[in-house]
Amino acid sequence: MRPSRRVRSDRAVRGRRASAALVLALAQLALLAFAEPALAASPQITGTVTSAVTKAPLVGVEVCEYQIEGGAGSACAQTDTEGDYVLAVGRSGTFIVHFDTTVEGLIPQTFYKGVFVNGEATPVKVGEGATVSGIDAAIEEGGRITGRVLSSSTKAPIVGIEACAELPDSDQSWVESHRTCAPTNAGGEYEIQGLTPGEGVPEGGYEVEFTSALDYIRQFYDSKLERYSGTRIPIHAGKTVPGIDAELEEGGEISGRVTSQVKGEPVAGAE
Repeated sequence: MRPSRRVRSDRAVRGRRASAALVLALAQLALLAFAEPALAASPQITGTVTSAVTKAPLVGVEVCEYQIEGGAGSACAQTDTEGDYVLAVGRSGTFIVHFDTTVEGLIPQTFYKGVFVNGEATPVKVGEGATVSGIDAAIEEGGRITGRVLSSSTKAPIVGIEACAELPDSDQSWVESHRTCAPTNAGGEYEIQGLTPGEGVPEGGYEVEFTSALDYIRQFYDSKLERYSGTRIPIHAGKTVPGIDAELEEGGEISGRVTSQVKGEPVAGAE
């Protein structure tokens, strides 16, 4: 028995709908095929960051760029559990790349090709739609300063003194300015780690300052009381400069009594 015209018509409509759906699906696939290369074409810099000490990958290192030419503004990315990063630069250009870490003992900021001054960094050139890989870094161990702090009167070790190393005149030395501190232990000993190599200007490098919440006078290394007058300490990656000691003097005291000029009564809370 032959199907009726209505049945044949319904089949034709369903067939046309199926064909239209197929055409739409193919069109969507075509759009996706064109869209994926467009997303992948964003220019980027990739690499791996490791510790030069342990050779292990470093997680959470902040990798940043700033453009010398072109680009779309400064950008940053973080390394993953394998030490890998992908840094999208937006547009083609030439970039300076630096690696910033808070891992104890390592140099806090390193520029591409293992230098610590931005003026010595090797620029990275990225073409439009290109990925420049292999911009890696092995972060070195910073320099260290160690010493011992004693009381100048009793020669006993002082616990809780804060010994701080600071690289002054950063605008002249071109090394990133930073200050790193460490407390003295029960034996009066301290160790400051993670110092960036650099000689500073004038030649000499880091100044070391000793301060305390106790009744000891602030002092700089080599028994100097004024900032910038103390002997400065040159630092090299992975090397320790020992014997940066200090003997601190106890401060004097001023005491008195504050009274009201009118009634002669003591005044509480006067500073």
